[in-house]
Amino acid sequence: MDQDLINQFSTNKTLKPLLSTNYSSTDFIKQTLQTNSVFATLGELSKGKEIVEECLEQVISKEYIDLFKRLLSIQNLENTNSEVQKGVNLLNQGMTDISKLLNTEHSELTNSIEKSKRLIMVIEILEILQNFVEQIRKLSKQMGKGTRELVLASITLKQIERSFFPKKQKEEKEKAEIDLNSVQYYEQSVLPDLSSLSIMKNGKQWITKLRLNILKQADILVRESLEENEESKLETAFTIYNNLGVLQERVKKQIAARSVYSSEKIETTLNMSNVSQIINTQGERELTKFLWGRIVLLMEIIYAQFSQIWLVNHILSTTHETNGNQRSLLEIYLSNNSSYSSFSNQNNTEKNVNQILHVFWKSLVNKVKDRLTRASNQAPQLQLVIIQNYPKLITLVHDTLEKINGLAEIQGSSLKEKKEPLVDSKLLLLCFSSFENLYLSQQN
Repeated sequence: MDQDLINQFSTNKTLKPLLSTNYSSTDFIKQTLQTNSVFATLGELSKGKEIVEECLEQVISKEYIDLFKRLLSIQNLENTNSEVQKGVNLLNQGMTDISKLLNTEHSELTNSIEKSKRLIMVIEILEILQNFVEQIRKLSKQMGKGTRELVLASITLKQIERSFFPKKQKEEKEKAEIDLNSVQYYEQSVLPDLSSLSIMKNGKQWITKLRLNILKQADILVRESLEENEESKLETAFTIYNNLGVLQERVKKQIAARSVYSSEKIETTLNMSNVSQIINTQGERELTKFLWGRIVLLMEIIYAQFSQIWLVNHILSTTHETNGNQRSLLEIYLSNNSSYSSFSNQNNTEKNVNQILHVFWKSLVNKVKDRLTRASNQAPQLQLVIIQNYPKLITLVHDTLEKINGLAEIQGSSLKEKKEPLVDSKLLLLCFSSFENLYLSQQN
């Protein structure tokens, strides 16, 4: 072997035993292939132009290119296992072909370093493509199944992106774990050739589409979790976002788009504009049912809006985010809240998430109180229904408060052991104090 080449790659711990042993050409080649080492083949695999061209023809043939193009163009991965398996089989066959070629005796031998590099590049590309297709096969099994598989898919996707489409050469240097000259060769010779292959160009487009598909499914989990107050779905979605490096960006976008804090729902729930129409068309009995139904719905909205804020905060604080980032995310959710704005402008560096939640709760209850007062003035029938059902209303309010404070019992909550209430119950009860006075006066 070329002594300069031996010296150049002798720093690699895996290759050193091979390079320091006097193998025959055939034994060395066999040993090299068994260890799947690319750089160890320099020098001894200098079989000249003839073998290089044969390898190129065998490995990067139209058959392989067409197969990969077909694999990468498939949108629905659920039924691609057989196609992917064909790809793996073809690549395995390619490795066998190379092994045969390398063990064939050639009369014309040369010690051309450039020819050796071309051959090594072919082997390197083949190994990368083989790994790429195997990762596709793994993804095809994971996509279209349950949430656990979706998380695994996000992990696999991240591995593919790091392995086949590196963003930074520094990462490749760390991954290579070889000396500087080898890294320079890898960067200057292998990667440019690899990126020029239509297979990998198509693969990059395919990976981008797959990433969007996984994120879309995670977005659906966020929506469902906020509608159902389902902790596990939200945690799964956040894990996927985190795996793909978009946690803060995606959470901000999702929550902002859904307007977790929205007074619009309270406004529409207590809209009394159709009271007269209901009386005229359905009668007072149906109006009573309708108005009581509005009160029940109002309690559900109060719980839903607070629990959404709490749930997002809980998952972020216990799973992925630091306190600082956690607060900055909550600030975005509450940025349209005037009460919160005045609180945040105090520049209180000691404020914590529980204080922010308290401000949110206070503002939410004030919205309810204000809208309830306006609605009862607009429709006296609402006031009458509340007074007639006041004991039932108080039970409903206490049930809502119990559900809200019960959120603190979620596993991992910092409030769980302290047994502190999440919200000030008196604030919500005060919303109905005027109705309580009317109810008591009637009882007397």
